[in-house]
Parts: sequence; C-alpha cells; structure tokens
Amino acid sequence: KKLITIALVVLMALSVVACSNQAKKEEVADPNSIVGTWTLDFEAMMAELGEEERAFMEMMGVNADSYQMNYVFNADGTGSISMNAFGQSEEAAFTYTAQDGKLEMTATIDGETNTTTAEYQIDNGTLLLTQEGETVAFKRK
Repeated sequence: KKLITIALVVLMALSVVACSNQAKKEEVADPNSIVGTWTLDFEAMMAELGEEERAFMEMMGVNADSYQMNYVFNADGTGSISMNAFGQSEEAAFTYTAQDGKLEMTATIDGETNTTTAEYQIDNGTLLLTQEGETVAFKRK
C-alpha cells in the first residue's frame, strides 16, 4: 500500500517536464478524453532529470523495467493506479472528476482518504499532469 501512496505523491513531487509523441495502439472515440489507460513515460522523465538525479536513479537500479506506473480512467468516474517498483506491485482504486483542465482524484489507502488535484492536458496521445509547477507525462496505451 505504501507504493500506491508513493505513486500518488509522485504526481506532487516529481520534478519532471516531459512530452512525447506516441501513435495510438487503439482507436479512441475522443482523443482529448482522459478516459483510457495511461502509462508513465519513463524515458521522458529520465531525460528531464539533472545529471546528479539521473546518476542517482541509475545507481539505485531504477529503469523502465524496474519502475512502472499506470493509470486507468473509466468513463464512469472510477479508475485505478498500478505501480510496479523493484518487483513489488501495488494497485489502488480511486474516483475522479476531470473538467476544464482540472483533475481531482480521491483514493482510500490503508483507511486514509487522500484527494489529489492537478491540471491536465492531453496532447497528441500524451497525458500531461501538472501540480505545483511540475509536470509528469503518461502515454496512452
């Protein structure tokens, strides 16, 4: 459960500005809709880190195979986040609202309810989540 908490906090803490172009693997009714499955753009995240941060991540063995995060946003306002870090997997369900570029997600983990708010933008198959001036990119699956 701590991994899911960390994953939710990643949205608030990562100092990443990332954007990538990715062809869609499936047809999406509304390409500007958040509904769908999104995976962390690990390469873009690493490219935006400073040299020392990148060296630390590499020293710790953090790579695209050892660190993965996915969001699923369903049309009914429910969703899930799954994270795989160093062979440990965690998943949590959440509810969300996405309107006028604002995303609010609420999840209950270990009996504690947390709400996270971020700005969002969808650009060419990439979901950009921005909070406190930091942006994290996710590719549409």
